[in-house]
Amino acid sequence: MLNFQIFLFFILISVWALPETILIRNTCLILGAIFSLPTLIQYRKYFSFQSVTISIFILFIWVTLHLIFFGQDPDLQWREYGSIWKRSVIGFIYAMGMGILLLKYYSRTRVVILCLILSTPTVIFLIKYCFTIYEHDIYFRVPDFMKIYSGSAPYYIPKTAYSIFCFPLLFFSSKIISKYRDNNFFNLIPFFILSISIVLVAFYLDKNLTGIVLSLSTSIYFLAIFINSYYRKNPNKYFYLPLFAIIFFMAAANFLPQTQIFLDKFAKDMVVTTNISAFQDWKLLNAPPPKNEEGIRVNDKYYKRITWALSGVKLTLIEPLGYGLVEGSYGKLAKKYWPDSVGLTQSHLGWLDFALGLGFPGLFIIWLSIYCGVIGVGDAPYGLKVFIQSVLVSNFLVWTFSETSQRVYLDCLIFYIGMAAGVSLALRGLRKPVNNISASAEKI
Repeated sequence: MLNFQIFLFFILISVWALPETILIRNTCLILGAIFSLPTLIQYRKYFSFQSVTISIFILFIWVTLHLIFFGQDPDLQWREYGSIWKRSVIGFIYAMGMGILLLKYYSRTRVVILCLILSTPTVIFLIKYCFTIYEHDIYFRVPDFMKIYSGSAPYYIPKTAYSIFCFPLLFFSSKIISKYRDNNFFNLIPFFILSISIVLVAFYLDKNLTGIVLSLSTSIYFLAIFINSYYRKNPNKYFYLPLFAIIFFMAAANFLPQTQIFLDKFAKDMVVTTNISAFQDWKLLNAPPPKNEEGIRVNDKYYKRITWALSGVKLTLIEPLGYGLVEGSYGKLAKKYWPDSVGLTQSHLGWLDFALGLGFPGLFIIWLSIYCGVIGVGDAPYGLKVFIQSVLVSNFLVWTFSETSQRVYLDCLIFYIGMAAGVSLALRGLRKPVNNISASAEKI
């Protein structure tokens, strides 16, 4: 049963970001949930002690209450309730049952398989990129769905999708490497280095700024942990300090002039960008940005993101219970309070959009669910613990900086929370120590 659920997870991750795959995704979710039901029935008596399950249950209750009592667009809310939230419930049931079995039959091999499954969106992107670049050098017609598109098209995939589905692989691999002395994945270090590399390459080729910044920040953070761990146990540690100092100052000297020019312009742009009342170009989706004091147009890449974020925060204070929609609440509220706004849909910050949809209560509950999921798997075997914590934290980070308050991304997030709930539930249900579980499971 577990192997079949993992196979369904492989299919799901492979197609989750791809358009025109709703039938495949729904089939995987439903089959996975059906196969999870016997496991959940077996462990049902532990539900009342499980914080992740309780918090998600409260979230679904809040969504229902919001629809009945506080919603401002009942027709659209009912549509989301019967699509996004229905899939989320089914995915949660599927993931929870699989999480229980992943702990019950834990093995390092299965963790590696999960990591390989996480790599499929990145590998698919690289294959599509090669087909797109070398289309005319290939002796067969490349199908449309195997090419990359830069704008609205039937098979267009936004950069946010690659951030959601590729970044967890880098986060997981980086965390494993940073603590390689404390786990049994040492002989797989080259594989994890390769995983980090292909994600960085994918983000670079996709020109995915959010993905690049998150990936580099994560890599540097875990590299610092790795170096700190290495130095504490290496008798020649002080030999390397001057070398790292020289490299750092050379890099700083090389980038300092460009950085100074950028910061000067950025400071002048911020005077215009942060004054959303005086400069209201942000209300029009396709309008060019205003000019700064030197007569130079503000950088459009961060002008609209910052102004939409500021106006979004203002709207959350006006509507603390939210508009009611996972998708598009920012645009609806902007039209309500600024009737002259045109074309606005999202603030481009996932958690802000979620708060605009389900209010501060909804935001608090889902954050609590993620926190409980990260903490709840703390006693699980190392590989499984790192996997679940990585997918949850990486999704949280992407939601913080990208326009992720959308259908597929919420389905994915709830799914991972369900997996954490399953592992946490199994930790309570299994009577023997986790170390014994790990030892016996390695024989499977």
